[in-house]
Amino acid sequence: MNEPPAEAEPEPEELEAHAEEARPSVATADVARTVRRVAPVGAVCAGLAADIIYSLEEGGDAG
Repeated sequence: MNEPPAEAEPEPEELEAHAEEARPSVATADVARTVRRVAPVGAVCAGLAADIIYSLEEGGDAG
């Protein structure tokens, strides 16, 4: 009876505009590349911090 109107196919220009918005920006790509480069350094620092904390908790000398 009361059917909702059928959605019309989007125009090609409209699709293209949405595709432009969906592409990551150059800045986003730069940030992602930097994070991938420094992630191993962060993991090493976290491991060293954990070793130091463990050593201090055990009453030993850190280092």
